[in-house]
Amino acid sequence: MIKKHQSFFILLSKQKFNSLLFEISYSIFGRQNNENPILSYGKAFIAGAYFGIAYEWILQGCNDNKEEIQKKFTDGFLFAFNEIKNNNC
Repeated sequence: MIKKHQSFFILLSKQKFNSLLFEISYSIFGRQNNENPILSYGKAFIAGAYFGIAYEWILQGCNDNKEEIQKKFTDGFLFAFNEIKNNNC
């Protein structure tokens, strides 16, 4: 969805409508009205993670394809995990 409308999302980002970007993400990935409320925290986590990745992609100019995004996410996650582990955070 974002790739198809990338110029719109870039415009939203430049205009500082980041909360709207999150709301769009949450409306897709967050708990729906008819779902069990127990899902709310898990789905909120997924929505936030998706927003973060999509937002970073938008900030980077939407240049990476999905394979590049996947590799950067995996590499970044492992790097952050090792930093936390090595610093005993």
